[in-house]
Amino acid sequence: MRLSDMISIAMDYLVVAAAVALVIPLLYMVGYRMIYQGLCKGKKPLSWKNVVWAMLFLCYIVVLCGATLMGRTNLFQEREIRGFFTSYREAWTYFQTNSWRNLFINILLFIPMGFLLPLGIRKLRVAWKTCLTGFGISLAIELVQLFACIGVFECDDLLNNTLGTLIGYGVFVICGQICGKIRLTPL
Repeated sequence: MRLSDMISIAMDYLVVAAAVALVIPLLYMVGYRMIYQGLCKGKKPLSWKNVVWAMLFLCYIVVLCGATLMGRTNLFQEREIRGFFTSYREAWTYFQTNSWRNLFINILLFIPMGFLLPLGIRKLRVAWKTCLTGFGISLAIELVQLFACIGVFECDDLLNNTLGTLIGYGVFVICGQICGKIRLTPL
């Protein structure tokens, strides 16, 4: 799959993601007002920062699922599991552009995950927790691809996606240090 194809897929799902990101927070706010504040007499105010974060995160998840799971057909007759560094060996041996591109796309695809998770969830402001969450989401995607026969379970994808999550966390830490407003949770 070419980079332009990936961008095209992302743009297609971005429209769906925007719709989801608008509808779900709207439903949440209505439920918050009617149930929490109305029926339960809750006093905790609704944070607009959390609503904006939820909208961004929902957009990202829809685009991620669209790029990795949707729009694929059952091309694979048998389930295939590829071990660690298989993609790297192939990319190095045959030195094909698409092999290297796929490795980098898998890293880039999860950088927003590493940035957005600790931004919106305080408990994930520890590197290992964010990386473990990114790994878990990547594992879930790979398992769906394997059992639905819409892709190959690649251990390299797990490695690259987790690396992308770690890079995203690093960007979060750097931005937090520059802004000075984000405090990291100690181990």
